[in-house]
Amino acid sequence: PRTFVDPLPDIVHPGGVVLFVSPFSWLAEYTPDLNNWYTPAQLKDHMNANNFDLIDDSDMPLLIRDHARKYQLIFSNALAFKKKKF
Repeated sequence: PRTFVDPLPDIVHPGGVVLFVSPFSWLAEYTPDLNNWYTPAQLKDHMNANNFDLIDDSDMPLLIRDHARKYQLIFSNALAFKKKKF
């Protein structure tokens, strides 16, 4: 959520890397306030506006085992940002 992302410009040193891995599948029944969560485009814009360059945007597979005979294969969005050096 925004409470984690917003202070990153003050925490990460120049040249530091931040990695987000998320399926960005916020369901209203589990996420009470969707306004506090970023979409991938919003996250990219926010990080860019705070002196971070996008260095990787890729899909990362994730296998969830529901039980012995049922699995879910999903692909999370992996976004890597590097803080600009001044």
